Amino acid sequence: MQMLLTHEVAGDAGFSVSEIIAYGRNLHFRTVAEQVSGRVRQIEVRMVLPADHAQQIVEQLKAEMPGQHVKWQIASIMATGELS
Repeated sequence: MQMLLTHEVAGDAGFSVSEIIAYGRNLHFRTVAEQVSGRVRQIEVRMVLPADHAQQIVEQLKAEMPGQHVKWQIASIMATGELS
Protein backbone atom coordinates (compact mmCIF):
# COMPACT_ATOMS: atom_id res chain seq x y z
CA MET A 1 0.00 0.00 0.00
CA GLN A 2 2.92 2.32 0.62
CA MET A 3 3.77 2.33 -3.09
CA LEU A 4 0.21 3.41 -3.90
CA LEU A 5 0.26 6.15 -1.26
CA THR A 6 3.49 7.60 -2.61
CA HIS A 7 2.53 7.16 -6.29
CA GLU A 8 1.70 10.58 -7.76
CA VAL A 9 -1.53 9.56 -9.54
CA ALA A 10 -2.80 6.84 -7.18
CA GLY A 11 -2.01 8.89 -4.10
CA ASP A 12 -3.93 11.88 -5.46
CA ALA A 13 -6.90 9.79 -6.63
CA GLY A 14 -7.15 7.85 -3.38
CA PHE A 15 -8.12 4.21 -3.06
CA SER A 16 -9.96 1.79 -0.80
CA VAL A 17 -8.69 -1.50 0.61
CA SER A 18 -10.92 -4.39 1.70
CA GLU A 19 -10.28 -7.90 2.96
CA ILE A 20 -12.43 -10.27 0.93
CA ILE A 21 -13.09 -14.01 0.78
CA ALA A 22 -12.83 -15.56 -2.69
CA TYR A 23 -14.52 -18.89 -3.47
CA GLY A 24 -13.85 -21.31 -6.32
CA ARG A 25 -12.03 -24.41 -7.46
CA ASN A 26 -9.44 -22.56 -9.57
CA LEU A 27 -8.08 -20.25 -6.89
CA HIS A 28 -4.43 -20.11 -5.81
CA PHE A 29 -4.65 -21.90 -2.44
CA ARG A 30 -1.73 -21.05 -0.14
CA THR A 31 -2.55 -23.42 2.73
CA VAL A 32 -4.19 -26.79 3.33
CA ALA A 33 -6.93 -25.01 5.30
CA GLU A 34 -7.75 -22.91 2.23
CA GLN A 35 -7.84 -26.04 0.06
CA VAL A 36 -10.22 -27.78 2.48
CA SER A 37 -12.52 -24.77 2.86
CA GLY A 38 -12.46 -23.90 -0.85
CA ARG A 39 -11.95 -20.23 -0.08
CA VAL A 40 -9.05 -17.81 0.01
CA ARG A 41 -8.58 -14.59 1.97
CA GLN A 42 -7.55 -11.80 -0.37
CA ILE A 43 -6.97 -8.06 -0.27
CA GLU A 44 -8.90 -5.98 -2.80
CA VAL A 45 -7.74 -2.48 -3.75
CA ARG A 46 -10.04 -0.18 -5.71
CA MET A 47 -9.31 3.17 -7.28
CA VAL A 48 -10.84 5.27 -10.03
CA LEU A 49 -8.25 6.37 -12.59
CA PRO A 50 -7.88 6.92 -16.33
CA ALA A 51 -7.11 3.56 -17.98
CA ASP A 52 -3.60 4.54 -19.07
CA HIS A 53 -2.65 5.51 -15.51
CA ALA A 54 -4.16 2.28 -14.18
CA GLN A 55 -2.03 0.21 -16.56
CA GLN A 56 1.10 2.10 -15.47
CA ILE A 57 0.35 1.27 -11.83
CA VAL A 58 -0.16 -2.42 -12.68
CA GLU A 59 3.21 -2.50 -14.45
CA GLN A 60 4.91 -0.81 -11.51
CA LEU A 61 3.36 -3.28 -9.05
CA LYS A 62 4.55 -6.19 -11.21
CA ALA A 63 8.09 -4.83 -11.08
CA GLU A 64 7.99 -4.25 -7.32
CA MET A 65 6.30 -7.55 -6.39
CA PRO A 66 8.05 -10.30 -8.39
CA GLY A 67 6.91 -13.83 -7.62
CA GLN A 68 3.72 -12.72 -5.89
CA HIS A 69 0.40 -14.21 -6.97
CA VAL A 70 -1.54 -11.00 -7.68
CA LYS A 71 -4.71 -10.80 -9.75
CA TRP A 72 -5.77 -7.48 -11.21
CA GLN A 73 -8.43 -6.05 -13.49
CA ILE A 74 -9.14 -2.74 -15.17
CA ALA A 75 -12.83 -2.06 -15.76
CA SER A 76 -14.71 0.82 -17.36
CA ILE A 77 -17.01 2.90 -15.19
CA MET A 78 -19.97 4.33 -17.05
CA ALA A 79 -20.86 6.90 -14.40
CA THR A 80 -19.81 7.95 -10.94
CA GLY A 81 -20.92 10.59 -8.53
CA GLU A 82 -21.78 11.44 -4.97
CA LEU A 83 -25.18 11.66 -3.33
CA SER A 84 -25.42 14.60 -0.99
